[in-house]
Amino acid sequence: MIGTSIGPYRVVRKLGAGGMGAVFEAVHRTIQHRVCIKVLHPEYAKNAEFAQRFFNEARAVNLADHPGLVQVSDYGHLPDGTAYIVMELVKGETLSQRLHDLGGSMPVCDVLRIGLQIADSLAAAHAKNIVHRDLKPENVMIIPDPQLPGGERTKLLDFGIAKLDANKDVAQLRTKTNTIMGTPVYMSPEQCRGSGGVDDRSDCYSLGVLLYALLAGHPPFMGEGMGEILGKHMYEEPPPLGEQVLGLPERLITLVHSLLKKDRQQRPAMRQVAQELEALLEELPQRVKRRSASGIAPLAAAALPGSQTELPPARPATAPGGPPPSPSQSFHPTVPVPTNLVGPDAAPARAPAERAGGGPVSAGRRPPPVPPTDGENGNVRKNCLPPAVFPTYLA
Repeated sequence: MIGTSIGPYRVVRKLGAGGMGAVFEAVHRTIQHRVCIKVLHPEYAKNAEFAQRFFNEARAVNLADHPGLVQVSDYGHLPDGTAYIVMELVKGETLSQRLHDLGGSMPVCDVLRIGLQIADSLAAAHAKNIVHRDLKPENVMIIPDPQLPGGERTKLLDFGIAKLDANKDVAQLRTKTNTIMGTPVYMSPEQCRGSGGVDDRSDCYSLGVLLYALLAGHPPFMGEGMGEILGKHMYEEPPPLGEQVLGLPERLITLVHSLLKKDRQQRPAMRQVAQELEALLEELPQRVKRRSASGIAPLAAAALPGSQTELPPARPATAPGGPPPSPSQSFHPTVPVPTNLVGPDAAPARAPAERAGGGPVSAGRRPPPVPPTDGENGNVRKNCLPPAVFPTYLA
């Protein structure tokens, strides 16, 4: 398709491909405006349900009309039957890439900031009776935005399996009962059952899984196969988040577990979630916010109001037969040491043999690397990874 025209746009390069379609960058021939064009292969476009699901993405994001949703400007069919959507071209990285760069988990301040933006975007969609149904790190883009706290904005991708309310005067995707749609690790219990009555509280559950994963470095339910994961979502309670990450604010723990309720009627609405995340973010002391913005993960329990565990001041430990450790290696010998920290609060380094021996550090997560910074100002460079443009926009 390189060099071909789709309406007024000329396709200039391929951004990615998948089993059902491909994504291209294109430029308007007259005004030179660049867009992203997502195409559905002709063999799938001939299937009415696939085509309807594909075009749902265009309808859903335009109905919600929120800056946290990637905007769609046009859609249609090519002469050969290929279905296409013309979308806003967004350059940044996915939340999945950010997690990989950080080593699997994020500072509390960043989790609250990103979680608030996601919740606000989903609340706008829910207000228009649109349910995303596939929230996961791969479907969240993080792009620069100097106007927002933290200098970043999230953009939700892939409303392709979004459910539009049947009472609205729009074409909708009618999901058959016992049809499972979504990503198992982040699916709600009602999605796992293939229930046809999935509503906005399903997105609330998925956000709870996402927040849990951002804080703990892993989702609440994991398994060797899809069946095992689905069963855990439906029948098992998640491991207590406060036991996975030391010192989290009790209010945050309560919020995450309320989102993970099996009974969807017991979960808070997305607008309530956004309000609670905003209140939690406002409670963070300024010094914690500054350290988070500079790429240094704060000690979870040390400065957060309402924290479940207050860690005592660090006390140096002297290694047998050697000099006392530096301040950055100090830790309190009677308190379990969090292993998801970087900077001056990091746990002391251990030799590989000690990690393999099952000591207190080897039982936890591997500490993430310190992100590179821009000179003396200590600001984390946002271009640590090559820019990713719509890597998950494939059906």
